[in-house]
Amino acid sequence: MKVLIHLQHLLGSGHAVRAVALAQALQQQGDAVVLATGNRLAKVLSCESIEVVHLPLARAADSSFEHLVDAAERPLDEDWWRVRMQATHELLQRSFDVIVTETFPFGRRAFARELLYLCRVGKASNALLVSSVRDILVRKPTLQQEKWMAAHARDFYDLVLVHSDPAFVKFEDSFPYAREIADLFAYTGYIGGKPSDFKEGDDGRGEIIVSCGGGAVGARLLQVAADVATMAQSTLPEVLRNKTWRLLMGARLPQETVAQLTKKQNARLIAEPARADFSSMLGRASLSISQAGYNSVLDVLCAQVPAVFVPFETASESEQRQRASTLAARGRAELLPSADLTCLSLISACVNALSRPVPKLRVTMDGAQRSAACIAAALATKRRVGAVL
Repeated sequence: MKVLIHLQHLLGSGHAVRAVALAQALQQQGDAVVLATGNRLAKVLSCESIEVVHLPLARAADSSFEHLVDAAERPLDEDWWRVRMQATHELLQRSFDVIVTETFPFGRRAFARELLYLCRVGKASNALLVSSVRDILVRKPTLQQEKWMAAHARDFYDLVLVHSDPAFVKFEDSFPYAREIADLFAYTGYIGGKPSDFKEGDDGRGEIIVSCGGGAVGARLLQVAADVATMAQSTLPEVLRNKTWRLLMGARLPQETVAQLTKKQNARLIAEPARADFSSMLGRASLSISQAGYNSVLDVLCAQVPAVFVPFETASESEQRQRASTLAARGRAELLPSADLTCLSLISACVNALSRPVPKLRVTMDGAQRSAACIAAALATKRRVGAVL
């Protein structure tokens, strides 16, 4: 089957990681896949075997998500939209059996003009329409907005892939209209790293690894961690003394912050760019400190490493806090709200995380393969029903 995956991530890398993993799983089962992306893909993502189509770029100007800009940092205007719609129109001329929209209609409403056009073309051509959505949605200010999501899922989509394990997080935990479209969605398990990805090496062994995904909103976490790492060893609790702290700086971390962190390096502090072997290093670490994005949490669970989560959150961004709270409630990690982040509070959270055994929390993590199988089965069913009718 021919599959189009439409990806429009705005700030972090989590959405892109899932989309690329799904594309790879579909290819492995023999499907032809096109990944159309409206933003840059992180260099650490392996896309060599995937046909990637770059649509005119759009991204969030900052962590508020209130303003979207193009590749030249200009607000999106009608000229940009004209070019973007034309690119999408030309892409759809290739005719696909399956069209997957990442997040939409459960987010990305700012791109409804493009995505609803894509849905209408797909429905008219009898393509299987699939929504790919993470475990936890960002709650909207009004129920009417969330009702809009459910209505459009019902009107256009054949399948909603929920990349979660319901034994851990259910879709209705963050989406009040989940039961109204329950017949559409399938839990796939999480799309994440696997223990078999582990590579031998010494980097990370016994270290405290501090990461912030792509880095767009992680500067303060890295800065506070660097301050703790450079404290006099005698002032630290015994469990933290003589530890090497490794700070992994995402590609979107401000250059001023990169320069500051690099300058602070000493025998106990390493500051370097994010690495493709992050999961392997984490498996050798003594402690992980990170935000609570989808991929970061899965890396921690796979590595079976003690963890401190400092979730990114704003008045309109609740997803990471909910995920971190779920893990903390199960004794799997320490939760340190970003508003409470200081050197002293970080030290305390680290001591707490290191002072107890790590409980095994088993969640399904072969979500990419399960998603690919779900899509194939749904398309076969759609064709069989269509042939009967």
